[in-house]
Amino acid sequence: MELLKGDMKKILLVEDDSLTSESYLDQLSSDNFEISFLRSGEEVIAEALSFKPDLMLLDIMLAGKMNGFDVLDELRSKDELKDLPVIVLTNLDDQQKTADSYQAAGCYVKAETDFETIRTKIYEVLGVGMEERPTKDNSSTPPTT
Repeated sequence: MELLKGDMKKILLVEDDSLTSESYLDQLSSDNFEISFLRSGEEVIAEALSFKPDLMLLDIMLAGKMNGFDVLDELRSKDELKDLPVIVLTNLDDQQKTADSYQAAGCYVKAETDFETIRTKIYEVLGVGMEERPTKDNSSTPPTT
């Protein structure tokens, strides 16, 4: 199955590190996802309500007044967003249990996890098969069955 523009899954990426966010944006865009990107937590709820993502990738350590756990608190308090799957990205091992308490779809320590692992989790959470991912050689041809 080829994902067409109207069928594109939407991902909200909240990450303040420039190198990490650039890498994720490049990878996810090449995988044919529609991406919205924020560097701080203050605008996440408004963006999530208007963009209507299928998944959020959320860094815990954010610049600004709100960290990722503050964002999760607000997210889970909104009826429209409480069931939005969130994959938590962190720099600290000890935040796994806290992320689990927010029913995160996954929690990954960025320094210990390669993007391919996170990509696999994204596809799993979105219910999109990895075989549907466009290849660099031929991104417009659907896989054969």
